[in-house]
Amino acid sequence: MQNIAKIYENQSSDKFFGTARIVRTEENQGLVKVAFAENQIRKEVMARPAISLPQKFSTDDEVLVIEDNNGNFYVIGVMDHQNPQSDPVPQMILSDGTFASLNNSEKGQTLCVYSNNNALLFEYNPDTKKARIFSNAENVVFDAPKGNIELNAAGNIRLKGQQVELTGRSGVGLSVVGQMFEKLKSDLSLKPGKIDITSQELRVSARRTSVFLEEARNNIKAVVSRIESVKLVAGKLETTASSIIEKAINTYRTTENLNQVKAGRMRMLIHKTFHLKSKSSIIKAEDDVKIKGEKIHLG
Repeated sequence: MQNIAKIYENQSSDKFFGTARIVRTEENQGLVKVAFAENQIRKEVMARPAISLPQKFSTDDEVLVIEDNNGNFYVIGVMDHQNPQSDPVPQMILSDGTFASLNNSEKGQTLCVYSNNNALLFEYNPDTKKARIFSNAENVVFDAPKGNIELNAAGNIRLKGQQVELTGRSGVGLSVVGQMFEKLKSDLSLKPGKIDITSQELRVSARRTSVFLEEARNNIKAVVSRIESVKLVAGKLETTASSIIEKAINTYRTTENLNQVKAGRMRMLIHKTFHLKSKSSIIKAEDDVKIKGEKIHLG
């Protein structure tokens, strides 16, 4: 009799072989859902029992699981069997296969709702009072074609995403109302072709700002500005004021053509020297011209 050895290809080392914990059982499908240790890439998968036991599998049973080349998982042994009395509350299964179950873990008891393909849809933890909604779809839409959608929370509401957009057909409003006084309200209103901002205090901080306006009208009661350097380029500059007070260490002004001053009276108080130099000078007065000094030099 010849001894024949059958050669099998070396199995890939990335296939799973080890212990896992049973999360729930699917008796109608002959499957169990197992959870791996925290350091595994996969967290939970469906596995098919490859052994027969005198008793049924129970939640939190420690079993031995192996993965084949096609990515299927099989239970090939039981390491630790829990008391059947510790099984969770029976599952609630809908006609399409969607079901709800109570899961017990180290983090406590949670109520979970799964789809017919075992995808987690909803989870509630009574210890943390936290409810979570899951979706593997590429897009999630909340649609109310005949009504409103409201989100109310006693705490904070957070929106996180790659990009957050708010679009309204007639307008978008953001408001913060003070708990004590209505006058402390801050409001931002976006309307077609119009933006309104109302607040007791407005602060803008930026390293660089660019503003492009065709027309600007400002009604300001008081302005205090501290500017290190200002450069103003204008085609025409008009200033109307009841009083203008200017203080400077040095003032330099260059006018290529005409520099005209029209005033009811004009007085110049100079502590030291008044120096006037021109190619030609004309002083014309309808009445007297007085020149007073300790010495007057002409010519």
